[in-house]
Amino acid sequence: MSFELDMITIRESSKNMTDDEKRDLYKRYKTNPVIGVILNLFIPGVGQIYNGELRKAIAIFAGMFISVILIIVFIGLLLLPAIWVYSLYDAYKSAEYKNEIIYSIIYKKAQL
Repeated sequence: MSFELDMITIRESSKNMTDDEKRDLYKRYKTNPVIGVILNLFIPGVGQIYNGELRKAIAIFAGMFISVILIIVFIGLLLLPAIWVYSLYDAYKSAEYKNEIIYSIIYKKAQL
């Protein structure tokens, strides 16, 4: 399910809920930034899938594939680690951002 569809589902689900129900809803949809980073340590892009960002994961997979091919001409030696480090950073920051948005929607501090 995409990030946008998650937000719509959360907004609709959180209407007329008690605080305990909202807390349970938040726990169900939030993601752990550290898990996203750990997943990306093994396979870059999997942390983005964990965060619900499939398009970004596909872009990272494609970048890694191209980098591996470019290793033949040595450009990939620089590009491969750069993409990998970016995927680690992005997985962490995206999870934090997603959690903030989810919290804001559930507790009506912002509207999507």
